[in-house]
Amino acid sequence: MPSDFSEKVNQVATKKGGMIDISQDTVDIDGGFILKYGNIEINSSFDALFDENKEELTDIVNNLLW
Repeated sequence: MPSDFSEKVNQVATKKGGMIDISQDTVDIDGGFILKYGNIEINSSFDALFDENKEELTDIVNNLLW
């Protein structure tokens, strides 16, 4: 991430009344991020997003190809 990423994200969050804390911990995913809010964890890795939306994406691709 760019060195000023955390600062820029927090500027936007502050304007909306929130704050974001970016962890220095890493996870073994190919792109994306893990969002934690208290005890809730949302996997926003590319693989998880594609898996979650597989049927809709398949329909879109089929409509484009056929």
